[in-house]
Amino acid sequence: MHKPRYLNYLLSIAISAVLLSSTAYANPTNLKPVGEATMTWWGFTLYQAALKTRTGAYQERQYPLYLELTYARPIKSEWILQATDQQWQHLGVTEDKRQTWLSDLAALLPDVQTGDRLALYMPSVQQHLFYHNGKVLGRVSDPLFAEQFLAIWLSPRTSRPEIRAQLIQANNP
Repeated sequence: MHKPRYLNYLLSIAISAVLLSSTAYANPTNLKPVGEATMTWWGFTLYQAALKTRTGAYQERQYPLYLELTYARPIKSEWILQATDQQWQHLGVTEDKRQTWLSDLAALLPDVQTGDRLALYMPSVQQHLFYHNGKVLGRVSDPLFAEQFLAIWLSPRTSRPEIRAQLIQANNP
C-alpha cells in the first residue's frame, strides 16, 4: 500500500520539531551572564558560581536559567549531598522530598576535582538537566526538583544572601 505524500511531510515536520526542541533543551550556550559569586567555607574557596539567563538579567520564575559551579578543590559527592540536605532543611523542604531527591541526586552526581564544573540548566519550570564538565549527567524525574535545587542559591530565604545578591546582581539596575 502506498502512503499519501502528506503523511511523509507531516512525519518529517514532527521529527524536525523533536530534534530542534531536544537540541534547544540540551544546549544552554546561547545564554548571557548575570552574575558570579565565590562560595567559601571557613576561609577556603569551595567553588565559583555563575548564573546565566536568556537576557543577562535575573527575574524570579523566568526561564531559561543556568547555574554553573566551578570547583576550586576536590569534593566528594557525599559532601555535596550533605550540604544540599542542610540547605533544603534551612529552606523548609519536607523530609520526604529531601530524601527522595537526595537519593536521585546520589545516582547523578560524581565526586568533583579541582576545575570540574557542575551545572543545572532549567529551560522551563518543569524541565532541567545536570551537566558535569559540559556533558549531560541526567535529570531528577520530579518536575518540582529543579526549582528547589536552585532555591539554595536564588531564594530570598537562602542561607547565603551575599551569594544570591552577587549571582542575581541585586544591587545593579
